Amino acid sequence: MEESNILLLVEELNSMRPFVAYALALLLIINPLISYAVDNCGDADPLTWCIESSDTDVDGDSDCSGQCGENFVMIIEPRTLGLELYNFDHGSAENEVVFTNPDDQVVCWSGLTGSYPSNIYIHDSKHYKILGNNYSGATYGIRLEGTRGIKTIDCWPYELGYIEGNGARIADNTTSLTASTEKEDIYIHDLYFHNLSGEAIYYGKNDATPADYPYFKDIIIERIKIRGAPEGIQLNRTKGTSYIRDCDLENTADGYDSSATFGYAITATRGHEGTLIIERNRIHDAGTPGVDISDCIKLKLDGGTATVRNNMISQCGDYGIDVSGSDGTKYFHNNSIVDYGDHAIRTEGGETDGEIIGNLISDTGGDYIDTSISSTSDNYTSDSPSSLYVANLSEGDLSPTYLSPFINSMSTAGPSTDYNENTRPYGLTDSDAGAVEFIFKVADIIPEDDATGVSTTIDPTWKNPYSTTGVDVYFDQSSCPAGSPTKEVSNQDVETYDPGTLLTGTTYCMRVDPIHADGTETGDNIEFTTAGGPPPDPTVMGGIEYSSSGGGIEYSSSGGGMK
Repeated sequence: MEESNILLLVEELNSMRPFVAYALALLLIINPLISYAVDNCGDADPLTWCIESSDTDVDGDSDCSGQCGENFVMIIEPRTLGLELYNFDHGSAENEVVFTNPDDQVVCWSGLTGSYPSNIYIHDSKHYKILGNNYSGATYGIRLEGTRGIKTIDCWPYELGYIEGNGARIADNTTSLTASTEKEDIYIHDLYFHNLSGEAIYYGKNDATPADYPYFKDIIIERIKIRGAPEGIQLNRTKGTSYIRDCDLENTADGYDSSATFGYAITATRGHEGTLIIERNRIHDAGTPGVDISDCIKLKLDGGTATVRNNMISQCGDYGIDVSGSDGTKYFHNNSIVDYGDHAIRTEGGETDGEIIGNLISDTGGDYIDTSISSTSDNYTSDSPSSLYVANLSEGDLSPTYLSPFINSMSTAGPSTDYNENTRPYGLTDSDAGAVEFIFKVADIIPEDDATGVSTTIDPTWKNPYSTTGVDVYFDQSSCPAGSPTKEVSNQDVETYDPGTLLTGTTYCMRVDPIHADGTETGDNIEFTTAGGPPPDPTVMGGIEYSSSGGGIEYSSSGGGMK
């Protein structure tokens, strides 16, 4: 058999239900790094499917589009399984096989039924990727609809990315592997889930005896967007270094379904022996504070280390961050936690190892920190969230503004970067409490950069950052240069500048540099143009032009008279 040949073996999966359950066993003899794209209705490639009801065209348009909306080219409906990989192992990372969508088209799988209602079911398989990243019009080139989007059992390493789940989720369970097995190098990224009936992402066993099951080692879950799920992300039994980072979770847990008997936005509660890092996530609306029982982040260690840093957390039913386990080290650095039911941060078990440093905590009724950890400092607390003057409290954007009182509030070092991966500290000697470091510049400058039609009588205005002692103002009648315009105001505590009456149709450049106790920050150049036509050339009047080089009045052919 030549390398390019592909043999697709279809065999009966369940003899009790031969008409509804099939397994697709794939034996591939191919070159490394080949990508298989779903073609329109699957005519071109054995690894391309268009399976609809009774393998016929459901909507009568001679193709597979239209079932899930415009731009979708593939649908599997209804079937027990969409795609199943069993004992699929392509050898090594260098030979990974990529299943993806065709260029500039979205694949949609939906309507699956049966005892295993998974759009994609993969077990005992390795070295594959399922990526929906070939659609230029959207982030997610694969869309899964139904109850369970992707189910994997005893699989590693692999990658899943650029997939949308509408009611469909992703689960990875362990069944037959022993406790000595470590499932490693699993990369889950760029997924969007909404309208779910269970966890959006579920990895590991969550029962009373997790010691019988293998660990996940070096698993990365990042850039996950969730809008509506009884539970957001659950990751159990980690070893090595695992991450949950850069995720955006809203309307989860009791914030989505108050009748649920469980539910957290992010939870990792079974057998963590390695390093678990939860960072740069935004969690908003995980329950009604003081009414619901859901936590925003719930963890349990078993001798490992948990680092929770640079997260923006708001509207938690019970705890903001709750970590249990009498054995392990816990670090809580520069989280913003606002509006919760009980405590912003709680640790259980009486352990003293760890740090709680630089967190921004505010709630009108709940307490702040309940812990035995001895290293606790530089946490900014307030019983009035509105007095924090964050960017958008109701939407969960807890970024500081120029009025925020917690700017420059830390005396000890926090993480080297913030929620936006900006360097800490920015502009000042000390970092800001909370997840986001304030970019120390003036705000709300009028006129805006590149503004046109500006009044010739305008006095530019701006807002100085919190703790500013004065400003330097630079102003020039010219386009903004690469360097600095001319300094017109030096170290004055003002928020406006009067340049006098400006010329019509003329371009100006200005810059405002705020000054604070630690120095001066260079602001942004603002270039604007006044209304009206350009002013007359003062050296030309009715055909007579004064010439400084000529020493008097001369004839000017361009001016039409004497020069």
